[in-house]
Amino acid sequence: MTSITASYAHGFLCGHLVTAQTPESLLATDAGWVSKAVDDSAYRNSCRFYYESFVDSILPRKQLPASKGQQIAHLVAEVGKRCSVTLAAGDFLFDFERIHLYFLPLGIVLFALEIDAAGADLNGWTEAFGRLREVNGYDRLQASEYLATLQPLLALCTTPEHKGNYTDLTDTGNKLKLFQLFEVKDSNDSLLYELGALAPIGCVDNSEDRNSPDPAYLQSLLKQHKIAVFRNWRALALFDTMTMLSTKLTAVDSWTWRESYFRMIYIHVLYQKTLLFYFNRRFRSKGVNIEELMYDIRELEHYYNFSNISYNFLPQTLYEAIDRGMGMERERQALHQHIEQVEQMRNQVSERKLNRVIVLLTFLTLASTLYDGTSLLTEAGGIETGSCWYRAIAVGLALIAFSLILYIIYHNRHRKV
Repeated sequence: MTSITASYAHGFLCGHLVTAQTPESLLATDAGWVSKAVDDSAYRNSCRFYYESFVDSILPRKQLPASKGQQIAHLVAEVGKRCSVTLAAGDFLFDFERIHLYFLPLGIVLFALEIDAAGADLNGWTEAFGRLREVNGYDRLQASEYLATLQPLLALCTTPEHKGNYTDLTDTGNKLKLFQLFEVKDSNDSLLYELGALAPIGCVDNSEDRNSPDPAYLQSLLKQHKIAVFRNWRALALFDTMTMLSTKLTAVDSWTWRESYFRMIYIHVLYQKTLLFYFNRRFRSKGVNIEELMYDIRELEHYYNFSNISYNFLPQTLYEAIDRGMGMERERQALHQHIEQVEQMRNQVSERKLNRVIVLLTFLTLASTLYDGTSLLTEAGGIETGSCWYRAIAVGLALIAFSLILYIIYHNRHRKV
């Protein structure tokens, strides 16, 4: 097993929880939550790099113009605890720095657990985070300090009817997402894959390792999801992980990756991913209000589905890569197929209703015509004089009208829509 140490190792474990709490209710408690809304100066600075509409969709502001609504908030609780998780080779130590909460439109609440382990052995990192992201296994996880620190977050999911459990931290999906940053002495694609897949370090070149990927698969994965712009770093955007591997990471670089690329781009795409899961699930739910659902989807498309987000190429490149890595296009296509099916069903129902109205109007028209015709015949046939030949004609007209109505009804029920 290869041993590699990272001079910088920083990660965010991200999930989606359901809570009845609001930013205002949490800020009113003594649980240590602090609002991270930006001031006008920070807002204007962000708008120099990102489109204003994109910034408005993801960054909460302290002073908000009356013309702009705001349904977003970013709260942070400082943790600052040294924690450990027991692995096969011993305890892996890390600093649990803080918990982030992101309140976003349509009642979606995302969170991020910020962890630092500078100087960590990367084999320990991949094994530890492989366990930390599997919330279904938290009942067996040997990490008492870490689990105790999660209790305030878990309490947000608790209601009088429901006692929160760890699986509530992943309302969509079965594991936490991971955004991770590393600085190492030597960087290569094999190490990038191993970190992104949370696989044993060195498994790529060890054909005897059960985690060793097929060479064709590895090349295909790197070709589709690797981001390589500058010589000093490379990145890999996969479904559950976003990994940046650098050989020279300055303080400005690490701040930009944490506060800009993670805080704005990754959280924005993760929100879209969560909403797409949420919408597709609602489509399959019984008793769903279709009108309300269609309105929510239109709101998402209008305010959160961006094709371009930045004046600069690198944020745009990362945005597209993360979007592709999370399989967003497949989710969007599935959602649009559901929308088309609903629209077809609604159109069919509307057409059937229209056909029923036409049949009713036709019946009334024929009845009116029959009445007028009978009256005419009554007058022309001299009923008062006792002649009765008009009766045969009236019966004949009635039979013709009745047959025509039956034909229209049959035709409309059996025609192909």
